[in-house]
Amino acid sequence: MKQKYFLDTNVFLRFLLNDHKSLSAKAEEYFTLAQNNRAALITNHLVIAEVYWVLKSFYKHPAAMINRLLTPLLSNKNIVLGNKQIIFSALKLCQEKNLDFVDAYNLLDAQQAISTTLS
Repeated sequence: MKQKYFLDTNVFLRFLLNDHKSLSAKAEEYFTLAQNNRAALITNHLVIAEVYWVLKSFYKHPAAMINRLLTPLLSNKNIVLGNKQIIFSALKLCQEKNLDFVDAYNLLDAQQAISTTLS
């Protein structure tokens, strides 16, 4: 049986930035477990929004770089995340249209809700 862990913003940031010797190493352990099919890493769209915001506003990463960092990471089947496809589309939309992640996510989520409701 796989271990299950909820990952918050700081775990993602330590892994992506590799900026703290012990915390980054611990974060890497979680992602290695998921990569090796030994753990399910659970998170949500609010955590991803905060990761995006910190990378963009504090670390000044461009949207294209954030997309390149997050899309492959979140594509792992052992990353449990609701609305994964909306998140991927929002990351792409941020890159293409220079939108804030929350605005892009809300736009796409609303479009899906409207099309589902009206069909």
